[in-house]
Amino acid sequence: MQIRDIEYVAAVAEYHSFSRAAEKLFISQPALSQQILHLEDELQVQLFKRENKQVTPTLACEAFLEDGRTILALSRRIKERMAEFADLNAGELKIAISSFYHRSYLPPFMKRFQKRYPNVKINVVDAFSNEQSKLLLQGEVDLGIASLPLMDSRLAYAKLFEEDILLAIHKDSHVNDYFKNKDDNSLTIEDLNKLRSESFIMCQKGRNLRDISIAICHKAGFEPNIVYETPSCENITEMILQDIGLGFVPRRTIEAYPPDRRPRYYRILDDISSQTFVLAYREGALSRAAQAFYSIMTEND
Repeated sequence: MQIRDIEYVAAVAEYHSFSRAAEKLFISQPALSQQILHLEDELQVQLFKRENKQVTPTLACEAFLEDGRTILALSRRIKERMAEFADLNAGELKIAISSFYHRSYLPPFMKRFQKRYPNVKINVVDAFSNEQSKLLLQGEVDLGIASLPLMDSRLAYAKLFEEDILLAIHKDSHVNDYFKNKDDNSLTIEDLNKLRSESFIMCQKGRNLRDISIAICHKAGFEPNIVYETPSCENITEMILQDIGLGFVPRRTIEAYPPDRRPRYYRILDDISSQTFVLAYREGALSRAAQAFYSIMTEND
């Protein structure tokens, strides 16, 4: 039995819910339930009654927590006294994120963090979403900013934002003639079928953006003719600006170019044309610095 086990029991007893307790503890509900079962097996007692979705502490649980809360109080006191010496005045935080979102999304959060914890070094690791799961599970980074789906179910995450995937076409391309009656630059999936004979620029295999792009084409009823593959969404835009083909890019790429040097963008009226970005981490492995950064990224302004 560890102090963590006492914290788990105390949280479930406080919230009378495994799901709410798991949320507060930054772990998944199945993991919390399994850990409580292991503890009950170790102690040879039932700590909670589970009836009709109601979670009620047993007499054994109440006795357990009488001493358990004393241990937790002592543990907190030790941590508080040690924090007086540390207080995040040193250490390192490693964050995995692609270079594009490092530039376009992360800086305000880094600035806020460094203002509060100026002596903690932030090390940003350039990694796409599909690479971050391995880095997190191996402990090479503390946090990852990635798009769903994650590649490993052992990782937990908090949602950050949704982003539309737009169709981008060179502003002078003949392809725009297909949609000349679309005054609001919004297209249906059926409209996209007109692109079945066009040339596409795509991310390389393994990128979530590529998977979404191909899924859009398939839903529109055709297999895309891919003439150029690239590792980054910035390169997709650059190739479109050379009128080499058309492609799908995140909405945030619009801000990377001045108005007079942009492709023409079309919004796709379908749920498939979006991606969800999350703050991913390995359960039970958040350092104090990672917890502080997590709080900054998920707090309401």
